[in-house]
Amino acid sequence: APAHADASSLLFLARQSGAGLDYFDPALDRTAVARIRSVADGVTRALRREMPQADYIPPIIAAGLAEEPGGPNIGGSAGDVLLLTLFNWPADPAPQYQRQMNKLVAHEVSHRFQMRDAVDSYPDARLIHEGGAEFLRWSVSLRQGWLTPEQAAAELDDALADCMLGTGERSWRAMPAREIDSRRLEYGCGLPAYVYALAARQGGGTPYARLDRFYAQLRLGA
Repeated sequence: APAHADASSLLFLARQSGAGLDYFDPALDRTAVARIRSVADGVTRALRREMPQADYIPPIIAAGLAEEPGGPNIGGSAGDVLLLTLFNWPADPAPQYQRQMNKLVAHEVSHRFQMRDAVDSYPDARLIHEGGAEFLRWSVSLRQGWLTPEQAAAELDDALADCMLGTGERSWRAMPAREIDSRRLEYGCGLPAYVYALAARQGGGTPYARLDRFYAQLRLGA
């Protein structure tokens, strides 16, 4: 590829050649690489089936190891290059750390089925985008068996508690953006907002179908 090629150009070249451009840090354990691929593929298959109207473009996966103070941790972002960073990652992670990795991969892949730019002008854009990705990764993880029902319920309860503690008696739109960002409330409030809103909604259609229609309407300019 040309030295100046950006992510979109690389994706185009990859599709033309049929070659995979994923990158995994050579220091990353083979088991971790296999797990990342397995979770990414599982989420992709599930959401392509459940959200057939999504304008999904497979990303390049780039996973690396890094060091920081403290224990194992994770970080990532979901552009055309899906970046995954595993901090202080052990060769044989304990179950709670493995769930962290699963959560990171599933959340970032879920973003690929959304339309971030289309909701950027909404007052609740961050809640829609991050809360939606949290709902997708949470529900798919439960269906795939990466979370037990008890673990999924505990995650939902913890997220709701974080949201209530973080917002107090204030409405979402009364919260300063800086405070939302610093406390990551778009995640803590987003998951229960989606779960309870979709669970309470009357009428036919799955939650995935409702989200699929929402993004389809945005693509049509609604």
